[in-house]
Amino acid sequence: MDRELKNIAAALGEERASRSKDVADLQRRLELAETGGLHITFVGAIWLFVGVLLATLAPEILCMQVVTPNKRLKLAGGDRSKGIEVLCP
Repeated sequence: MDRELKNIAAALGEERASRSKDVADLQRRLELAETGGLHITFVGAIWLFVGVLLATLAPEILCMQVVTPNKRLKLAGGDRSKGIEVLCP
């Protein structure tokens, strides 16, 4: 009976050591998964910042465009086309 108890205690010790080793390996993998993609998260944050910045500055960027003058030929009143007069007779 004593020998059997010692065998069970030894097997329990081996299992405890194996489980603690597996838990440590799992914790290391979990840390690596959480912080391993940190540079990808950083790049995503930069793109988010650029998108918000461009969306905010859109009116200012639009005002910076050079407005070209209207160079259409304006005809005197009698030479203008009356259109088909559907909307306004």
